[in-house]
Amino acid sequence: MFFKKKDDNAVKQERKTEPSPAPSVTPSTSPKPKKGFSLFGKACCGIISLMRIALSCYAIVDLIRSNSNVGSSKESYLTLTNKNINETKEVLNGFKQENQKKLNDFYFIGSKLYLSESKITPSIYNNTCYSMANGKDIALLDITSNVTYNTYYSTNIKSNHPYIDLDSVKEGDYLFYPYSGEDHLEKKDIAPYSFDKESAIEETIYTFPSQDSKKERRRITLKNNRNSPYAILTVKDCGSHLPSDTYDVLIRNQQYILDKDGGYSLKVNDATSPANSQSLSELAAKRTDKKGYKTKVVSSLAEAVKTKAKKLIVVTEKDTYVSLFASGPESSNVRLLPATDLKGYDEIPEIREATGKLDHAGENYYRVPYNSFAPSYDYIGKEAVRLPYETLKAGIKD
Repeated sequence: MFFKKKDDNAVKQERKTEPSPAPSVTPSTSPKPKKGFSLFGKACCGIISLMRIALSCYAIVDLIRSNSNVGSSKESYLTLTNKNINETKEVLNGFKQENQKKLNDFYFIGSKLYLSESKITPSIYNNTCYSMANGKDIALLDITSNVTYNTYYSTNIKSNHPYIDLDSVKEGDYLFYPYSGEDHLEKKDIAPYSFDKESAIEETIYTFPSQDSKKERRRITLKNNRNSPYAILTVKDCGSHLPSDTYDVLIRNQQYILDKDGGYSLKVNDATSPANSQSLSELAAKRTDKKGYKTKVVSSLAEAVKTKAKKLIVVTEKDTYVSLFASGPESSNVRLLPATDLKGYDEIPEIREATGKLDHAGENYYRVPYNSFAPSYDYIGKEAVRLPYETLKAGIKD
């Protein structure tokens, strides 16, 4: 059998009609579109999450601060001892809100606290004026525990005591309120004071040592600010020691002598008391040994004014004198300035300048002798007394 060979044209035609092989497919390397947010959206979500975390941290820190016992500044909300802000607010809630009065002036002299709704002047001893609290005394209110609101400590203006003696006040937290001699008051009947002051108040003093074998003291701090509803007095036991720069008593000889013409002269070298420097040092040592008083002998009134202490004793030969703020202007132991710009205030330089700003110390008033010893503190002064040497020695023997 014979086969006919295809010619070239036929072969070409067959090749044209044959199906072309499927092209090879190379896997694509281009990224597939992803589901979800774009990159910008994710960035926004991340920022929002961080902001939420930051706000949460701030809220936690703020809560810790608000519940802290001690504020970060004098303007922080005042808290009671061992209580946070919320616990303090719970204790202070329920006091009378209407007719709440403001205290305008205060001053520490020694361990006595003088308070008034108006400026403190010698007129506070005028019973017809009775200006401490518009006819009322000012009392401490113990709010340390479940309080029965009995009053233990108060001023007594009718008895020439326009101050609260803090030496015997027990440890605790106290408020101030107008007092008319009530034996018992309920919380809703008491409207505690705050001070009418723009700037915050924070003043601290120390009591004299107790006269038992322990010789313990208390640290007393008065606080007030615009962010707290009431002024708070905090009393804490602090052992037997004082800060290194603080004393109970300063002692010095009298150096300012009343002249025949009514003026005063400074006698530096002349003997004005029977005591010399050695005998004064011996007296100071005995007061420390017997009474536990931290005592220092000072050589000048300037040194006495600048040194922190509760009391200044000026040793003289005879006659005892005290400040009008200690016993009232009618006392026979007070000498008052006559017709000057400070009429009615203490005349004796050692007493006036040591008492401090309450007695206009260091203000250089015209015709006021030696009125140039500016005190270091606005609201703290010394209890000053001019005392005969023999009286001082007898007192230490007790």
